[in-house]
Amino acid sequence: MDTDKDGVGNFIIKAQPPYTNEWTTENIQVFADQNHNTSGISATKSDAPYSADGYETLIFDGAQGTSDDPDLAWVRMVPDENTTIQFAFKRSWAGNVFMVGVLADAGLKDVTKLDYVDRFTEQEAGSPVRDKKYYPLQALYSVDNTCREAFGFAPTGYENMICPKVQPSTPGQPDQPDQPDQPSGCQPPGGSCPTGYYWWPSPHCACSITPYNP
Repeated sequence: MDTDKDGVGNFIIKAQPPYTNEWTTENIQVFADQNHNTSGISATKSDAPYSADGYETLIFDGAQGTSDDPDLAWVRMVPDENTTIQFAFKRSWAGNVFMVGVLADAGLKDVTKLDYVDRFTEQEAGSPVRDKKYYPLQALYSVDNTCREAFGFAPTGYENMICPKVQPSTPGQPDQPDQPDQPSGCQPPGGSCPTGYYWWPSPHCACSITPYNP
């Protein structure tokens, strides 16, 4: 959870199996990054090798009752076709404006080393892609994560770590985003943005993965 929208996580809600179909706090913990170093120097690129303590402070442990609020966070498993894991947390704690992403970790499981991309070089991490130089996976394995969604505010698309927005295509047509009318003041390099990007006119004058919405 990124509560100040700067691309650097402030809290992480961690759950681990076994999961049940009922809401429970027994297997859930919440950690805080009190010294603001989970994303290294840059929130958008790897700073590896980078030494920091990640989410260093445990503020909630449902099994141990290490919080003044026993209902801060909950987890359950929904046995649908995808076996969904659902989290719940108090809005009074999270606030009304924040960004949130998801991490699945069956490897390191170490919140003090997040973000992993800043702790391991590409050579140390390895790669799951066979034709890549550092194949196979090494130090960083069994991990997947998402970009971040915005809650409580309308994102501009320039927020660090924000998920790109893709406009639905017309039925029968490929997913090729339409370029907005070009106002005067500046034009995209070469006359158009790369496929999948949108032109943001003056004062932005830049190609973005997010559609322009003045």
